Amino acid sequence: MKNMKLITAIACFAMLSVSVSAVEVIIKDCPEMKDAKVFKSSAIFRADQGRTGCFDKTGVVNKPAVKWKTDLGGKIISSPVVWEGTLFVGSPKGLHALDSETGQEKWLFKVKKGVNSSVAVADGLVFFMGLDNSLYGVTVADGKKKWAVKGVAPGSGTGVKGLSGAPLIVYGMVVAPMGQRKGTIAVDYQTGKKIYSLKESPAAYGGLAASKDRLFLRNGYGWSQVFGYEIETGRTVLNKGSAWIGPNHGVSVRDGKVYAVGTRGVICHDATNECVHFHAREGIPKWNAQLLQYAIDDNEYIESTGASLWKDLVFWGNDQGWFFALDDKTGKVKWKKEIGCFMHSTPSIAAKSGIVYFGTYDKNLYALDAKTGAEKWKFKTGGIVDASPWIEDGIVYISSHDGFVYALVNEK
Repeated sequence: MKNMKLITAIACFAMLSVSVSAVEVIIKDCPEMKDAKVFKSSAIFRADQGRTGCFDKTGVVNKPAVKWKTDLGGKIISSPVVWEGTLFVGSPKGLHALDSETGQEKWLFKVKKGVNSSVAVADGLVFFMGLDNSLYGVTVADGKKKWAVKGVAPGSGTGVKGLSGAPLIVYGMVVAPMGQRKGTIAVDYQTGKKIYSLKESPAAYGGLAASKDRLFLRNGYGWSQVFGYEIETGRTVLNKGSAWIGPNHGVSVRDGKVYAVGTRGVICHDATNECVHFHAREGIPKWNAQLLQYAIDDNEYIESTGASLWKDLVFWGNDQGWFFALDDKTGKVKWKKEIGCFMHSTPSIAAKSGIVYFGTYDKNLYALDAKTGAEKWKFKTGGIVDASPWIEDGIVYISSHDGFVYALVNEK
């Protein structure tokens, strides 16, 4: 287990009642939980609980070679997540567990209509959403269902046929969006029993994010707000404007700041203050990067990637074919690169080598120098790449609409 303090905290939590009052007690009175770092579970979509997309790994620096590729059949939107030698990824069949060294399938958990969700893993369990509108807890060892919680389908007009959000695990709770009409739920990670629920819910692929003591999401499928909640109680403590959010992506949080992406660009808010009601003064951001290259009608969506964070940079791409690196202090453009096609793959950064990776609608996985935007390499798959890459030392994993999961390594 990579974070023993977190697992100790989870075990301590599991011995108590799952009432809201018990959550308050455990966080305040359990020394291990007070000392736990920023909610780094064993493995989670986009690297950490803040959804920064930043991996403390080297990735693939040189021209890549295929170590293995596995055909799962059908269009893959789910992003791979690797934990202790197992890669988890969804497909039209369900959730697959693959050997991360060979690509051989260990097990398949079948889900009606399939899985677009990306997973969180902790303490021998993997958590994900199914297009059958359920949140699942499944055992890592054998792919057996431990529990399931039913949600509701997204509302009409969203263009989404089932739940696709990425669950978050914090202090023994799994937090997941259960559909716009049902809100967001926090459940005990071992039993699936509800601890509390939130009225608001992010859209289809929008993930939740967490800081030291707060949960963050942006509500709805159109023009909406960024909400913050106390993790221990679910109390709303923050409600801010979210810069014309489109239907795909959620929020990221780091160092007291919360970032949301939208139709026109990226917005950065203070994540630490408390404003329960959305008023003009409370909605003033730290910065608001309006990055469209031309004007649009109010109701037209220009979809984009999520925002990813590394050192003093914020990375973001949009459907106008541009990829940006922004100054984290001001929101000003540090560099930009014209890719020339749609981008929905939220970037991943290899912190040790300073490379940013993302997929595109031209079927490529791109690797750029994170400081300059210079292209290091690109790798052609057989389909659109919507997924966010997973990074390890000397290896990058990616899934594609061509139905394959790829493990890429440095060419010898």
